Formats: sequence, C-alpha cells, structure tokens
Amino acid sequence: MDFKEPGRKAALPVINSVRLKTFVLNLVFCITGVVISFLFYPQVVAAFIVGFAIGILNQWLSFQAVVRSIFMEPERAGLFIMARFYVRFAIVVGLLILSVWKLGLNPMGVIIGFSGPLCATIFGALIITKEAWR
Repeated sequence: MDFKEPGRKAALPVINSVRLKTFVLNLVFCITGVVISFLFYPQVVAAFIVGFAIGILNQWLSFQAVVRSIFMEPERAGLFIMARFYVRFAIVVGLLILSVWKLGLNPMGVIIGFSGPLCATIFGALIITKEAWR
C-alpha cells in the first residue's frame, strides 16, 4: 500500500464529517436521556449527565488519536493508537470509578450515560455506511 500525503489529507474531511454527525447524535441522545431520566428517575439525572460527559471525553480522545495518527507512518500509527488506547482506558475507568465511589452517583445511571456516546457512534456509523452505499 502506498501511504502518500494527498490520500491522508483526503481522510480529514471524512473524519470531520463523522465528528459532526456524531456530535449531533450525541446532543439528541443526551437530551433524550436527560428527559427520560427526569421523568422516570429524577435521582439519576446527575449520574446520567456525568456518565455522558465521561463518554464524550472517551469519544473525543478517540477522535484525537485517529486524527493525529493519519500523518504518521503505518507502523508508528499502530503503536500510537495502542498506546493512546491504554491511556484513554485508564482515564475513563478512573473517572467512572471516581464518579461512583467518591461522588456517590448511581452506578446504573453513570453506565447508561456512558453508553450514550457509544450508541451515538454506532448509529452514526450506520448512517455514514448507508450514505456511502448510495
């Protein structure tokens, strides 16, 4: 495979499009989740919001790693992504533990909130895949 500069630069608009669509889906999921939490379990709203914020941080760190790795050599990019994965994992798990343990938030609310950006990413990927097949 030939990894030339123009091909790499061509990936940036695609990544930015994915970021934008995922951001819009995150807003929809967050608003929907807060409303549902508020209607059925008002005591879980804070836990949901904190979990969602941690999920957004996780997603942002993932996108940052992908964008930075585009301009690296393939071997170096693979190592960079793996190193970033472990750092991201440690940060996210630490924040999840702190939110439940130190802040005393409802664990289910935190986990459900954390799952929101993951679901938005999956739905975003499905939308983008559908657009690509047109």
